[in-house]
Amino acid sequence: MKATFLLITMLAAFASSLPAAERPFGLVIHGGAGVIPREQSSAEAEAEYRAKLQEAQAEANKSIAQAQAEIRRAAAVALEQEMKARVQEMQAKVVEAQSQVPLAMAEAFRSGRLGVMDYYRMENIQGDTAMRQSIAKPEDRKA
Repeated sequence: MKATFLLITMLAAFASSLPAAERPFGLVIHGGAGVIPREQSSAEAEAEYRAKLQEAQAEANKSIAQAQAEIRRAAAVALEQEMKARVQEMQAKVVEAQSQVPLAMAEAFRSGRLGVMDYYRMENIQGDTAMRQSIAKPEDRKA
């Protein structure tokens, strides 16, 4: 019973989030309780009946709000997982690109576009850059 109610609540929450023209279904709940003629009902009984109706409506609204919050939470978790996958994809592309550098340098040496002195000059610049970066780091962040 609870599972059916939860399923109906989630369907209602999903449907209410769509524009009316895009809703694939409608939800109608019929209690089948019949009618209570006013002549047979006292003011106290009617007030109690209305209070219980309001209580049931408040509980239904609470369940719908909880279902919508769960939908938003699940969507956020899914988006987080997608972003983690994209980060891993990008890291793989960086590793792949870094692996191409030595091959490109070897080809440049073979074809004569890069000489030994050019290579040593590049290594010297990289060493200077690393030294400056280590000097620029605060003491507590040096690793």
